[in-house]
Amino acid sequence: MPLQKAVHDIATGEVVLRDMTPEEEAPILALWAKITDDARAEATKAAADAIARARAQAKLDELGIGTEDLKLLVR
Repeated sequence: MPLQKAVHDIATGEVVLRDMTPEEEAPILALWAKITDDARAEATKAAADAIARARAQAKLDELGIGTEDLKLLVR
């Protein structure tokens, strides 16, 4: 079974790893782990970015700096 088709079939639930030999399933499981690790890292970064933006906005609000004021400061 080609690796790309195997990954697709696993992702869509169309194949069960128990039907494969350990040699067949090892690269698929490794790739699947990388895909999920990459997705987790992207989600963590997005959450951290959102928190940082919210904190920055809260500080600007606390200081009474509006969007137009900020645009003038950046220039």
